[in-house]
Amino acid sequence: MAPANKPKAPASAASAAAFPQLIPEPQLVNRFAGAVQSPGEVKLSVNVPGFADDRTCAAFCGLAGTGKYSVQAEVSEDFAPQEVPEDALDEAYQLDIMSEGAVLTARTATGIRWGLTTLADVLKAIPAHGSIPAARILDWPTLKTRGIFMENKWGPDLMELDDWKALVDFLAARKMNNLGISLYGCWDRRQYDGRFTEWLMAPIPDHPEIKREWTIRWYSPEKGAEQQITYLPPMFEKDLFGEIIAYGQSRGVEVIPYVNSLGHNTLIPEFIPEFAAKNEAGEPQHFGYCTSNPDLIKFVTGWYQHIYEKYLKPNGVHTFHIQMDEVGQDFCRCAECSKMSLEQILKDYTVLLIKHLVSVGVQNVVIYNDQFTRHLGKNTLDEAFMQRLRDEGVFENVIVDWWAYRNECTLPDVHPKDGLGLRAWVKPMTCYYNWSRWDPRQRNVAVMLELGHREGAEGAASYSVFDPAWTLEFDALAEYSWNFRGVGPIQRFEDKWGQVRADADVVEAIRWLDATERERLLQVLSYYTYTYEQADKPWPRPYPEEPVVNTADRAAEIAFMARAGARARCLLEGRSDEIARNLIVEAVRLQAHGAMFTVLIEMWNAIAAGSVEPADARVYAPRVQEALDLVIETMVLIERNKPAYLIPSYMRDMSVLHEFLVQLTGDLGEVIEGKRQWSDVRFSVAKNIAQREADF
Repeated sequence: MAPANKPKAPASAASAAAFPQLIPEPQLVNRFAGAVQSPGEVKLSVNVPGFADDRTCAAFCGLAGTGKYSVQAEVSEDFAPQEVPEDALDEAYQLDIMSEGAVLTARTATGIRWGLTTLADVLKAIPAHGSIPAARILDWPTLKTRGIFMENKWGPDLMELDDWKALVDFLAARKMNNLGISLYGCWDRRQYDGRFTEWLMAPIPDHPEIKREWTIRWYSPEKGAEQQITYLPPMFEKDLFGEIIAYGQSRGVEVIPYVNSLGHNTLIPEFIPEFAAKNEAGEPQHFGYCTSNPDLIKFVTGWYQHIYEKYLKPNGVHTFHIQMDEVGQDFCRCAECSKMSLEQILKDYTVLLIKHLVSVGVQNVVIYNDQFTRHLGKNTLDEAFMQRLRDEGVFENVIVDWWAYRNECTLPDVHPKDGLGLRAWVKPMTCYYNWSRWDPRQRNVAVMLELGHREGAEGAASYSVFDPAWTLEFDALAEYSWNFRGVGPIQRFEDKWGQVRADADVVEAIRWLDATERERLLQVLSYYTYTYEQADKPWPRPYPEEPVVNTADRAAEIAFMARAGARARCLLEGRSDEIARNLIVEAVRLQAHGAMFTVLIEMWNAIAAGSVEPADARVYAPRVQEALDLVIETMVLIERNKPAYLIPSYMRDMSVLHEFLVQLTGDLGEVIEGKRQWSDVRFSVAKNIAQREADF
C-alpha cells in the first residue's frame, strides 16, 4: 500500500535534526522535506485481521497539539524489503510519516504493533507548537527474543495481576517481546526467619501442602507504628499465571515459565523427602533431587506437562525454561546414583526433561549454561552431547541461556560459540538487589549484548526484578537487543536516554550513584548482606557491628558515599516523574548509609583507641541524630514513591537501621548522663525487627 503523497525530497540539515530520538532506535530513518505538526487526535484505520491491541492504540492519547491525523495500517504478505533479514520480516514494518497522515505496512500484526508504537513515540515527541520533518522508517529487530526474566524474589512475590499487566505494557512499549517468570526457585541458605529462601508461584497439582508463606515486619514513620504482613504470593494464591500469559499474548509479549529443575531446589525435597538427593549413607539432603527415583521423574514430568497444558498451550506459547543452574557438585549420591558420574546424571536428566517436553508440544526448551560449562570443571557441551541431542531429535529445540552479570567483562566460560551450534540467548542483569542497595547494570547489558551479537545469539533475556529506578537498564536492554548496530557505547546511550526519558540532571544523578558502586561498598554495608546464615559467623549476625569492623579503614570512601547521595538528591529534588521519584529514594538511602557508617566508624575507632571521654558523646549525638533523620526520610520516601509491592522488602531492611540508631541515641544519652560506659555502647541490635520472631 503506497501513500498518495510519498515523501521524496530530502530534509534540510536543520529540519532533519528536529526529528526525535527514539528508544529503541529504528534501523533506518530517512527524513524528507515537509512539516509534521503535533496533532491533538489520531484517527486509526487498522486493516489487520484479528488485531485488537487496545493498549497500543491507546498510546496515541494525550498528544500535545491540535487537529486530526490519519493513520492507515495494513498487512501485506508481499512485504519483504531487501534491507530486512529474512528471519526478521515477521516483526518488521515500514512507516511513512507525512504532514497529512501516516501509512504503516508490515507482513504481520506484530509488525503493525511495533510500527504503531514507534508512531506514537514520534508524535508525542513533537512540541505543541513545533514540527518535525516527514520521514520514512524501515525497521526490524536485531534479535528474535528480547525481554526480561523476573526472578521469584522480594517484590515479584507481592505483585498483583495489575502489576504484572503494567510490566507487560512496559515491555511492549519498548518492543520487547518476552517475559520470563520464575515459578519455583530456592536458595539453600537460611535468611531472615531462619528458613531457606524459597518461593513457589504456581500451585502443584495434587500437592496443596507444598507452599511457602512469608512474614515481613517493618516500622512505618508515616503511621508511627510497626507493620506486619503474612502472605502467600498473589500469583500462587490466586493462580494468576495463565491470565498473565493471556494478557501478554494480547500485547505481543510471550510470557514463559522458568522452573528450577535440579539446583535452587529445597522446598519440594522438604515436603517430599523421598525425592531429595541422598548422601552416601542414603539419608535425604535438603537440596536437589534423586534423579534415579522413578517417582521423582513421574512427579517432575507430570508437573511440567501440567504447566504446559494448563497455562502455555491454550495461549499458543511453546517455550519452557528448565534452568538447571548452580547445582555445583551437590548431586544425589545414593547407591543407584553413585553408579554414574555427575556429568552423566546431569546429561541423562536434562535429555529426559527435554524429550518429554518436546513430546507434549513444547518447541523451545531453554537451559542455563553454567552447570554444563563451569561447575563440573570443564565444558560438557561437547560433540558427543550434541550428537546425542541430534539422535534424540531435539537438537533444534534446545536453547542455551548464557549468563554473566559483571559490568566490566563476561566470564571465561560464557561464550555462545562454545555451544557448538545450539541456539543461544544471552542474559545480563538489569535490576536486582534493589530492596537493599543501588546496583547499576547498564554496562553489563552492553557487555553481554555485544557478546551475543558477536557470537550469534538469537535472544537476550535479562535476569531481573522490576523497579522503575532501573529504567535506564531496561531501556538499554531494549535498545541493544532491537538495534545493536545503531546504539554505540553505553555512555553515548546514557546521554541519549537522558534526552528521551528525562534530562541531563537525571543522568548526572545516576552517574553520582554509580560512582559509589564501583567498589561495591554499599553491598558491604547494607543489612541484606548480613541476613544470611554463615558457618563461621554468629547467628543472627551482629549488625551493624560486622560491617563497621569490616570497613573501619574505609572512612573516606564511606564519606564520599554520603556526599554522592546528597549530590544526586539535589539533582532529583522537585521532580514528579516516576523515574525521578524512584531514583531519589536510592539517593537518600545512599546518603543515609554514608552518614550512619561515617559516624559509627569514627566512634568505633575512637573507642578502640581509648581516646573518648563521656563528654564526646555530646559531639557524636547530633551526628547520630542526623543519620537517623536521613533514615527516616528514606523510609518516608519509600512509602510515598515506590510501587506497593516493593515497600515491605525496602522498609524491612531500613527498619533495622532505624531501630539501631534509636538504640544508639539512647546509649549515647546514658553516656552523657554517666549511666553507661563507652565500652558498653552497643553496635548491634541482637534481635532486630526483621528477625524478631525467627526460630533460631
